Amino acid sequence: MYVGMDVHKDMCHIVQVNDSGEVTESYKIKNSIQRLDQILRKIPRNAKIALEAGTSSRPVYRRLQKLGFEIHMANPSKMGHVSSNKKTDEQDAIRIAKLLRMGELPECYVPSIETEAMRTLVRHRVSLGVKTAAVKNQIHALLALNGVKPNLSASDLFGKRGMNFLNHLELPSEEQRILKSYLRELGFLREEIETADTKLASIAEDDKRAKLLMTIPGVDYYSALAIISEIGDIKRFPDAKKLTSYTGLVPRVYESSKRKYMGHITKSGPEVLRWILISDAHSAIRKDGKLKRFYTRLTRRVGANKAIVATARKLLVIIYHMLTDLKPYEERDDDLTYRKLSRMAMKARRNKMKKNIKRMSELEIRGREMLISLGGDISQG
Repeated sequence: MYVGMDVHKDMCHIVQVNDSGEVTESYKIKNSIQRLDQILRKIPRNAKIALEAGTSSRPVYRRLQKLGFEIHMANPSKMGHVSSNKKTDEQDAIRIAKLLRMGELPECYVPSIETEAMRTLVRHRVSLGVKTAAVKNQIHALLALNGVKPNLSASDLFGKRGMNFLNHLELPSEEQRILKSYLRELGFLREEIETADTKLASIAEDDKRAKLLMTIPGVDYYSALAIISEIGDIKRFPDAKKLTSYTGLVPRVYESSKRKYMGHITKSGPEVLRWILISDAHSAIRKDGKLKRFYTRLTRRVGANKAIVATARKLLVIIYHMLTDLKPYEERDDDLTYRKLSRMAMKARRNKMKKNIKRMSELEIRGREMLISLGGDISQG
């Protein structure tokens, strides 16, 4: 028995196909766990189920996984487009089921629940950084509009001295109100970043792979977890070439009968992963002699932009072998690694302290509630 699902935000079309390729059942239901469970009771547990990857299909996939079905997630970008005047959700579900039956379904990787949770947190942290940069740019623009030129660098403007300067800066009334609004927003984002960083440090402290990647100069616990969460299971890549191709850091190849030349990188993989790797490459060439020499040599030939992308690709190849062999970076700086691990441990302890304080507060509240229910007097507690 083969089952194809076409899942949308509000509706879900489910089709059963037998071993001969004939449609035996077809259901159109509201996309809810309760309604889905009703239909799943009619489907044999040995049935193979397929659905296309997407935001709406994620909770359905997790539900099927929990119930023990054999599930296959189709890659939408490789499913191809079917042109038809009568294209319907039912036809899409039938097509998915028949491709599964014939063994021709283009499948995609589905991360574990733990990896997906880590990826969500990392991407949230990335978005906080992007929003923070946007607010800082708005403050710079507001200062320029009013002809204010603080005697501070761009980074120092948002340090302790810079924030003191901004908080006491006097502007025309409307601009003053807007500046205060930006500063409140910046303060909120910084608090959110601190919370996310503390949580990430706590996760990294318990992850051997993250600690290994931190032996690379330029890679901290935040970027280590970003790389791990976006790559997922390293074993799904048979070699480093497949990983660099997945990441979109390889150039497009254009070929004719007599010519072959390289174009821009494909950018086919996760944008977050490319961004993290290029950022780490910028940091690594300032701290690691081997990568710096590689970058400098390429810069003379192809320019700085292409050289940094090539360095990021080389860094990814190194990461592939480190994660595959579970070995640290060969040319690591032990003192630098120690300092990074120490900072991570301090952050992680803050997270544990917050959890303990919260738990103690909850226990205290429960104790007081129990005492009150017994008729006790808490005024003397």
